[in-house]
Amino acid sequence: MKKTLHIFLALFLTISMNQSFGQIKTSFDNTEEIEFAKKAMQIVSEGDKEALKSLIHSDILKKAKDEQIDLLIEQGQNLLKLAEIPNDSLIQQSNKVHYAFWKKIELAELSFPFTLKSVAGSDSIVYFNIGVSDNKILAITIYEYPFGRRLIEPEHSEPHLEKHSLSYSAINWFRIWYGAGYQENEYEDGYGYYAVSGDKSRIDKLNIETELSSLFQLINNVEIDSTDFKYLRNKHKGDPEYIYLRFQFDNQPYNDFGEFSIYYYIKEEPEKPEPLSDYIILKHSNKTRYLLKKENNPKIVELLKRITYRKYDKYYEKRWR
Repeated sequence: MKKTLHIFLALFLTISMNQSFGQIKTSFDNTEEIEFAKKAMQIVSEGDKEALKSLIHSDILKKAKDEQIDLLIEQGQNLLKLAEIPNDSLIQQSNKVHYAFWKKIELAELSFPFTLKSVAGSDSIVYFNIGVSDNKILAITIYEYPFGRRLIEPEHSEPHLEKHSLSYSAINWFRIWYGAGYQENEYEDGYGYYAVSGDKSRIDKLNIETELSSLFQLINNVEIDSTDFKYLRNKHKGDPEYIYLRFQFDNQPYNDFGEFSIYYYIKEEPEKPEPLSDYIILKHSNKTRYLLKKENNPKIVELLKRITYRKYDKYYEKRWR
């Protein structure tokens, strides 16, 4: 199940409130809050977007983008198909008093641990985290950590390869994510994005084997301009147009790396330059990164644009309206 885990963890979303540091309560009864959270997860499993939105606090909902809700439902459905909702005794609970929305509130932070079985013998745990107060959701995430644990960068850094050996025939999963940025265009899906994903049979249907094979060949023979280790991407300074390609391969050494990704800024928002916008960014194994100067690699840039500006609407990831 490890490969499936990558799919819905990479785009996990957080809808959370702007709050002060919470005072922890040592005595509480979350019976009603747990039932409410289970109701929310059931709604997610059914794909009922409007019902889920009705459970989210109005101030939180105003800040949430529509595509965030869509992605949460997609990721939640993936999780709930792979594992059953855990017993109440396994739920990690913490109650905190916050000052938010100009008043004092008590937030029940509930982390439901879902165990994903692996045929390789190394099971994974993913948490469906739901923060509840007065029968409203104030925080919701699907992530590999429960509430209260910070994101920890992996200590291990996979060494850089001297040369890549990417192959179209070795793809067993992919995801193309496009953000139109500050300007709407004919390629985005009406929400400013599009996403296409699936297995090898799905990518074959996109008819981009020629472009991807050429792209991989260029990467396999390119002169790398710089390498480093970087776990999280830099936050956007503006609202740029970009393309983000993710792959899992079944050939060595990439089948041990988790994912291989390609990230490229197509166009920046005026007067808001993005970090590393002069580079094509390659990465595998969470944080092993390779930087290619786009001015030195016009053929790669052209292929990325050709892959980006295609009509994939027949295969868009489903949205719930």
